[in-house]
Amino acid sequence: FLDYCDSMESIGIDFPNDMNNASHLNQWGACKLSSAFGAYLKQHYQLEDHRSDPAYAQWDRDYLLSQAHDVLD
Repeated sequence: FLDYCDSMESIGIDFPNDMNNASHLNQWGACKLSSAFGAYLKQHYQLEDHRSDPAYAQWDRDYLLSQAHDVLD
């Protein structure tokens, strides 16, 4: 279990701009927390990079579709 409540300032969370409400991050805050969590995973675990693996190509297509959906909303 990782508790980031005491680390919000160190990962750059700006409460007026990065919160959706009193207890939920908005998309900008979620990006900051995701980046911090990704850095933690990279530092503590040896994870295989699948970005150029054809077996995971659908993930790239799904990402592009999600981005297009965000633009249309």
